Amino acid sequence: MKAPCFKISLIDWADKPDSDEYENLQKLVQTNNYEQTNNKDIRAWQDEITKYTDMLSNCKEYKAEMKSQKTSADGTKLNEGGKEELEANVQMQSISSQTALDSINEVENGVLAEFNGVVTEMNVVEGATPAVGTQLFKLESTDDIKVTIEVTKYDLEKLSAGQKAVVTIAGSKYDGEVSKINKMATKNNSGAAVVSADIKILNPDEKIFLGVEAKIAVDTAKVEQTLIVPASAVNTDVDGDFVYAVEDGFVVRKPVTTGISDSMNIEITEGLEEGAQVMTEVSAGITEGMAVSAVPQE
Repeated sequence: MKAPCFKISLIDWADKPDSDEYENLQKLVQTNNYEQTNNKDIRAWQDEITKYTDMLSNCKEYKAEMKSQKTSADGTKLNEGGKEELEANVQMQSISSQTALDSINEVENGVLAEFNGVVTEMNVVEGATPAVGTQLFKLESTDDIKVTIEVTKYDLEKLSAGQKAVVTIAGSKYDGEVSKINKMATKNNSGAAVVSADIKILNPDEKIFLGVEAKIAVDTAKVEQTLIVPASAVNTDVDGDFVYAVEDGFVVRKPVTTGISDSMNIEITEGLEEGAQVMTEVSAGITEGMAVSAVPQE
């Protein structure tokens, strides 16, 4: 049997508070309120309604959360390009990690160079932890050694790659070769324009000291069976090169054509015969036709 449940309103009888109808209605309202509060079936129904109302509310919240997660997942879903990029990044991280491990393993027993040399610069101290990529020291090869020289514009035309040279370092002589001539001139300490050139040492040994000065002699040209005179014997005027020779006790001016030269001698290709006597010291008072006496050099 269903418990009574009434919805009773006293509004229509509010203007007749002393009537029997109003009094009966009041009793019915009281009875209805009592039933609503104390009837077990009604309370069970109300509890059941509350339970299903809560379940419905929870379902709505869960549905909203699942929808939000799906939207987020759709937004972060990788396309093929994204997948390839992710795989590439994973591989790069793996390679970097392996490279770091290999580097650590390599230096556990020290650093071994691929060539013979000496340490010329140290940038770390023992016990320090250097950052990745920091230069620890500088190693100069003793197998591939070069000497750099500076050449003025007057000697530049005589120099070419491949010319042989003699390099003297700390009293020891080595065979050398012009390996490089720079194309850009620079200024030396005196402000003169110079061009640097590299002389490669062909037969280095353990006696070589790196960083010290060296003496260089470059064979710019070579001739055999030629006529040479001291460099001081050749004079130059508006008509060209000439020498003063001594013939029969008199000074004779002889125009000449010169060839290669070094710091001491000059080659004479035309204008002078072998055995001729030339004046190596010429003063301002010397004139052609002057009587002189030849003094052979010792």
